[in-house]
Amino acid sequence: MKKFLTIIIILLISAFSLKAQVYDSLYLASVRDSVKRYFEKHPPKTKFKDIKISPHTDLDYTKEDGVSLIAGFVAPYKNNLNLPQTSFVGIIGKASTKKTFFIGIAGWNYSPSGKFFTSYNIKTGSRKRYFWGTGFENAQDDSNKTLTKIDDSRCKITVLYTIKNHHIGIIGGYDYFSINPISDTIRTAINTARGFNRKLSLGVLYKFSNLDEENNPSKGISFEASALTYRFNAVFDAYLNIWKGGILYTDIYQAYTIGHPSWFLWPSMGSGDRMQVYYQGKYIDRHLICTVVGIRQLLYKNHTIILSIGAGNIFPSLDKFNIKNTLPTYGIGYRVKIYNTMLKIDLGLGKSHEHSIRGSITKSF
Repeated sequence: MKKFLTIIIILLISAFSLKAQVYDSLYLASVRDSVKRYFEKHPPKTKFKDIKISPHTDLDYTKEDGVSLIAGFVAPYKNNLNLPQTSFVGIIGKASTKKTFFIGIAGWNYSPSGKFFTSYNIKTGSRKRYFWGTGFENAQDDSNKTLTKIDDSRCKITVLYTIKNHHIGIIGGYDYFSINPISDTIRTAINTARGFNRKLSLGVLYKFSNLDEENNPSKGISFEASALTYRFNAVFDAYLNIWKGGILYTDIYQAYTIGHPSWFLWPSMGSGDRMQVYYQGKYIDRHLICTVVGIRQLLYKNHTIILSIGAGNIFPSLDKFNIKNTLPTYGIGYRVKIYNTMLKIDLGLGKSHEHSIRGSITKSF
């Protein structure tokens, strides 16, 4: 009971995360930015049948992938011109200097009435990653570090019904994952000699949101909870306008694994996931809690700076939760939008001198 109360206290007093981290992948977030900027310059005058396709490019840097080129096409549209929401479909590919490749189709669709919302995300690709094993202790031991090649394919579809600020619906997904070579560290983690796993999942989702804007909110709260066949997730976000141009924000995230799925479906920290300062996939376990608090400050016209501080913890079970394993994160970011181009730079510091530098230049046409 004491450990349960400790976890609750951490969630309540620790800190708030970047909204973009809510998305399943980096490219979907950058596509969403492009869709918003496209409609700022091209107000919709036609319906779906006159859909227009626009190119999308993103030059990105992370320590895991090196320099990446993300490119593709985005097609924004509206099924009803009276709806405030914008639908889109896009196809995006990525290639990096550290041999990360993927191609994906993503989008979301609002029905003409605005009551039904469908999102879909299908992608396949490969990447090279270091793997330490599962659990906090293995992540602290670099003798476990193994370079692997990971091939994965994922499909996720969500259908929601909206009643005012409430959204309820179903989720379906399929995950395929293979890893090579199979070292002793990996064999112990996956508890099998074979290097691949597949998982079909179904679940339900509930979301409440009164945010003033989904893409770049300045006030309001959002809560989302989903239960899949192998995991329960909960996310809470809040935004408050504290002074001119200054937004205080928070994100609290919890992921709890149900049953005994393969470790590749367990929550992890790092890179495009939460706690970005840490190497992607270094910290993996059955359960994860993390929270970040920050300030987004508009400096001048389109120039914005972001300051954040946060903490996170992975653990195999509630009774084995150890507050001493909590990892800190400190970040500073800069954003500037010039015409149809967005420049983003993020610097982060973590435990044991871990650090990250992330940058991207996104161009929509």
